[in-house]
Amino acid sequence: MKTILGLDIGTNSIGWALVSENETKKKIIGLGSRIIPMDGAEIIEFQQGNAQTKNANRRILKGIRKLNKRYKQRRNKLIYVLQQLNILPEQFQLTESFDNPRKIQKVCIKPINKGSLQPTALDLIDLRVKALQSKIEEKEIGKLLYWFNQLRGYAGGGEENEHAKETDDDIETDNAISNKIKKYQKIIQAVTIVDVVKEELKVEEKRKPKFTIKVDLGEGKILSGETELENLVIAETLELQILIRRNQKTGKETSVNFSLPKKTDWRKKMEDLENVLDELKVENGKEVFISEYFLSLLKKHRWTKIRNNVILRSRYQAEFDAIWKEQSKHHSFLNNLDNPKLTEIAGFLFPGEKDTQLKNKTEAIDKGLNHIIRNQIIYYQRQLKDQTDLISNCRFEPTEKVVAKSHPIFQEYKIWEQINKLSVNTKIEKGKN
Repeated sequence: MKTILGLDIGTNSIGWALVSENETKKKIIGLGSRIIPMDGAEIIEFQQGNAQTKNANRRILKGIRKLNKRYKQRRNKLIYVLQQLNILPEQFQLTESFDNPRKIQKVCIKPINKGSLQPTALDLIDLRVKALQSKIEEKEIGKLLYWFNQLRGYAGGGEENEHAKETDDDIETDNAISNKIKKYQKIIQAVTIVDVVKEELKVEEKRKPKFTIKVDLGEGKILSGETELENLVIAETLELQILIRRNQKTGKETSVNFSLPKKTDWRKKMEDLENVLDELKVENGKEVFISEYFLSLLKKHRWTKIRNNVILRSRYQAEFDAIWKEQSKHHSFLNNLDNPKLTEIAGFLFPGEKDTQLKNKTEAIDKGLNHIIRNQIIYYQRQLKDQTDLISNCRFEPTEKVVAKSHPIFQEYKIWEQINKLSVNTKIEKGKN
């Protein structure tokens, strides 16, 4: 008598059967199957070996809900402040009044009535430009503050690493050539083209010609290498990605290659807009705010899509400060709100008894209305939560937390551990060294 286990293993299912067999008959002892529930897209990802947990989609949706909740909290806090200052535009109608500060995100705005006249993009941009230069009405200030809260801008700035996905330890991104001996070194830097020489191809060669170029890295440092970029002009300054290969033993450069840095579409839009604004600043001799630039575009063509641009948050903040400074000359409550009203607003926005709530409440009263609206509502960015409770305790010292793997003490421990695991297995014959 023998027992046979049969398996049917597929991409998203496993079937099994256990059979006993003797000379006269066969008997099924047990059978079953396990099916991985997946849709078409998930099956393709699974077949390609891309790991994705069942909760991945849940996490994405949860993140969207969190962002929406935080936006509603900021929006409703701002509406509450505008109500208290009596500068909330009439078009905002709420489902209920602000009576519970701990459920402020539950208050919703009613839909706008049909047929009501709404300002166009040109009207709103024009109002912002006007607010930079002259007095506007109090209700119009409330309208602009609400709009600033809707579009806060991109807070990442220009420091994001475009090559964060690269995990090769031999690739180093820096703004200057390092003295470390690396097999590869990648640099993104603005350079000036000094010389360009086109490669001469043979008749039978069917490929794009390469160019040997020399570039000035600044301070008289000249670097030469190859590139496939065409239409390079001598004395032109542009940003290039430089890939330097070195011999790890000698440190001598083996090759240098120049190419354009890889950037996503949205980042390219952001940098292009920044370059335009910087050029306008040089031409006009003063700061050009984002609304002034968009107004000039809308006057040329009223259907210009201004929402398709990626704008740095610092641009919006600079315009916010300029508008506040101009309007505070005409509306005294912006900088000199009476203390009882300020205390009432701060108490409603920060009703908790925790240290952070008490600290925010004290700052709000001390620094005034501008700090509340600008830093504690519109451009508020919460601090990262403390994650120290997730660090496990040491099994040898239960009252102490385990040390991080990146800590020098742990690294030293691993080195000594590996050294103590070494053993010599070679036999040494007598009479031989």
